[in-house]
Amino acid sequence: MKPGGTMICTAPLFYEEHERPYDFYRYTQFGWRFMMKEAGFEILEIDWMEGYFGTVAYQLETAAKYLPTRPHQVVPGILGWSAVPVVALSRPLFGLLARFFYALDEQGRYTKSGFPKNYVVIVRKPGL
Repeated sequence: MKPGGTMICTAPLFYEEHERPYDFYRYTQFGWRFMMKEAGFEILEIDWMEGYFGTVAYQLETAAKYLPTRPHQVVPGILGWSAVPVVALSRPLFGLLARFFYALDEQGRYTKSGFPKNYVVIVRKPGL
């Protein structure tokens, strides 16, 4: 990158930050700061790409797609058979809830608690 150049980065995180502020080895805000400073970049901005409602929506959407619906996939035996109706009803409900939480996130990114699915980082190479 040329001196004075700007770069926008993002990477999936979807994990609660822990060992704050020493969580340097994943794409947390602390990891981004550490990596970019070590690489010689000036950090212009680090922020959540979406709010916590977006993170919740993503998790619900994923559950709606991938929750198992066959008894032997859930757990063996009677518990697996009894779980199937609950899981079958949960999938469409989770899909609807995901759309609701995505709409909430679009109206206003909530970032006071919870955790982001991604950070967006804007950096500049010093010079010029």
